[in-house]
This record gives sequence, C-alpha cells and structure tokens, in this order.
Amino acid sequence: MSEFQNLLWRKEKKMDTIHQEDWSDMVKDYPYHIGGFDKEGRPLGTVSIRDWDIRRAALQGKLPRLQRYMDKLMDEISMKVVSLRNEGKNVTRWVLLTNVEGFNIVQHACSSCTPLWVNFLKSYELHFVSQADSIIAINAPETFNLLLRILKPSIPAASQEAVKILGTNKKAWMANLDEIISKDQRTKEYGGTRES
Repeated sequence: MSEFQNLLWRKEKKMDTIHQEDWSDMVKDYPYHIGGFDKEGRPLGTVSIRDWDIRRAALQGKLPRLQRYMDKLMDEISMKVVSLRNEGKNVTRWVLLTNVEGFNIVQHACSSCTPLWVNFLKSYELHFVSQADSIIAINAPETFNLLLRILKPSIPAASQEAVKILGTNKKAWMANLDEIISKDQRTKEYGGTRES
C-alpha cells in the first residue's frame, strides 16, 4: 500500500467527522456548489474542473486532503438526500454536474494527479455506491475522454452507467440537460437561469 493509499485508508475511517474539519484551505482553490434539483427532485451538485489545479495539490502534497474534500462533497450531497427523505420525499439519489471545459493533461491528469481520480472512484464505491443517479460531464474535451478510458477498468459496471459524458457542443449538451434539469435549477455556466 502506497503512503497516499495508507493515509487515505486511515482518513476514510473518520467519515463521521468530515464536516467538522476546517476546509478553508480547499474552498477557494477547489470550489463546488450544492443547490437546486433535477426534475425528479434529486439534489444537484456542481463542480467546474477548470477551476481545480490538481497538479498543484500533488506538488504540495495535498492529494490526500483534496481526496477527503471530494469525499466531503459526496457526503454533503448525500446528506441532502437524507434530509429530503426525512421530509417525506421519495428521493434516494443525487446528481453531480461537472463542467470539464479546460481539462488538460498537465493540470488535471498528470502522472501525479491520476491517483486522485482512481482513489475518488474507490471512495465512491466504498462510501457512496449507487448514490449518484448521474455524474454528468459537459464540455468534455478529448483529453478528458482519454483519462476515462484509462480509468475505465477501475470503474465497476454499475457506476459506469451513472457517468454521462457530453462533449463540447453546447446545443447538444443543453438539450440533454434540459431533459433532466430545469433551467431555473442550473446556473448560467450550465445553460440555466439560476443565480447560484
């Protein structure tokens, strides 16, 4: 087990304290947003990968911390599902919408960065399996598709079904998103009218 995997394994044992940690070092550099719902009432999370400099995190030795922060994102949106269920709503899963415009090999998929993606998938399977109805990537350049081809053997078949890759054709991805998420639930970045 590598040092990174060992640290990740130890931190995974503390999922119950993940929301009590100080994330101020991550929030500015690795923003995400949870808000809005798809047409079925599932909570919606959004992440703009272009804003995330994963290579810098790797060079600073922060990949385990970034992985844990990504776990926090998935846990936070999962808690929204629990909250909706407690309100009596028939919601069991969530949707993650990701803008991968600007994704590039150097910043997002360098050899030091790839373990983050592998461990993200492992963590999803360990803690959040089948909780995502959809993980949708828009503006996906060919470099992103290349990373997915590399990671595909690491992704269980059930999780592969949740991943939907929409290319760079805005008209096409807008039409796809319009079918599942109303414009008033998406920000302008995702072709919607929601302010935030």
